[in-house]
Amino acid sequence: LRNVTMNRRNKKCTTGPHREAIGEDHPCPPTAPLCPPGPCRAKERFEEGKSELRENNYREAEKLFGLAMYYDSQVPVYHFYQGLAMLGRDAYEDAECAFERAYALEPENADYAAELGFVCLKMGSPERALFFFRDALRSEPNHAMATEGMRRLNPKKALPQHKKNRSAG
Repeated sequence: LRNVTMNRRNKKCTTGPHREAIGEDHPCPPTAPLCPPGPCRAKERFEEGKSELRENNYREAEKLFGLAMYYDSQVPVYHFYQGLAMLGRDAYEDAECAFERAYALEPENADYAAELGFVCLKMGSPERALFFFRDALRSEPNHAMATEGMRRLNPKKALPQHKKNRSAG
């Protein structure tokens, strides 16, 4: 464990990884006086981030999702939601990186692949977008977002085919 100095009177971390990651003192639960990073703290920050995202506080949400990843970087949904917060402030390159991390951790998740496809499309990479839309549809054949992405890539194929000779008869 890293060296952590505690203010024993009010049980707050004053140095160590928590102060570095959070940038401020925070209360330590009595059962874990050194506040080790872990899934409980990650989930707390994630829930707080979702609340901020619902309020369109994108930067604060992004920060909270980043803290969730600090505590548990192997949870793909934390990366995904950080990407959504980044999209909220039009940071497409950053969002692409976050979505790629989520996708790498859970490549069978159609939502991650489809969202990544839309970011690639927005950034002018239709070939990459096509790859991710197809991958999403392999995982979930009726995925609405991936289907919409495919339609945007090739609108002519998405239109219904009309009979060529309607007036013959």
